[in-house]
Amino acid sequence: CYVPKHYQKDKPFIIDYSIEVKGGNFTKDETIALKSRLGDQLDDSAKVSVVDKYFIRHVYNNPAAFDTAYAGQSARNMKASMLHLGYYKADAKYKADTVIKHGQKRVTVQYIVEPGKPTLIDTVGYQLRNADLAGLTKKNMAGSLLQQRQPVTKSNVLGEISRLVQLYRNNGYYKFTAEELKVRGDTTLEALTNISDDPFEQLQLLAEAQQKKDSPEIKLAVALNQPKDSGRLKKYYINNVYILPDYRPGDRLNGDSSITERVVTRTNKYIIRYHNKLFRTGFLLRNVTLKKGDLYNQENYYKMLNNFSRGGVWQSVNIDFNEVKDSANKID
Repeated sequence: CYVPKHYQKDKPFIIDYSIEVKGGNFTKDETIALKSRLGDQLDDSAKVSVVDKYFIRHVYNNPAAFDTAYAGQSARNMKASMLHLGYYKADAKYKADTVIKHGQKRVTVQYIVEPGKPTLIDTVGYQLRNADLAGLTKKNMAGSLLQQRQPVTKSNVLGEISRLVQLYRNNGYYKFTAEELKVRGDTTLEALTNISDDPFEQLQLLAEAQQKKDSPEIKLAVALNQPKDSGRLKKYYINNVYILPDYRPGDRLNGDSSITERVVTRTNKYIIRYHNKLFRTGFLLRNVTLKKGDLYNQENYYKMLNNFSRGGVWQSVNIDFNEVKDSANKID
């Protein structure tokens, strides 16, 4: 029993929709997941809101008036979503059937998606122009998200950039960011003589050129952008570690007479600055994972932040870094 409520009279409205995937080598579970993903691409004005009551009564509150513009936009969204999964030749369209019942123009919309063949990765190269970064990358190739004979997807491209940034930041490259990397296609193709800065747009351009070929394959290269700040390609070492267990807004590390300073020298140098001695030194130092003389390590940064946060005695915890003056690669 279908019961539309608060619909616009004399106008057709959407009462149901379906998504059909034609072709593509998908398992049953993959097809279910894909249809769910495609359903998320529906324009808000093309969605159906239904409340089931007693299993047999289906109430449609404020059903959207059918508009071909919204249905067409939904189909284009689905095509774009397939592109992000590596299906550059995908096509999406819709057809609408109208049934008049109880004076109501009820529309059922069927979306038909034809994925075509996925664009597979032919080869992956790393053009880093930095011996240390190249060495780190080579040692950690097993974790690469870009693998031969696998579809090239937006999530994997961006994921690979994130993986490399984390790898480098865990090995001293404190200032390294995703802006220093880009993924490029085979520049021998005419369509790629002018490549944009968007890493995924570059891949899309290459795929359009590849459509002229029989085999949908793509050659990738992860390249290093030359940064404006040369410090982004330097390794940084930890200098002094300052701990302010009862920090107050406005506290300064130098020239503040209200702060007591205690220097703890064991195997490393720690400087504890406090207004009142509330915590044992051992308790504070046990939570420190960034140590003087060590290379900066992003994982140790997060460990230290979590260690102090889990202590349950501070409202908030923060770690600041300052480059040491007259030093090319040290941070406090």
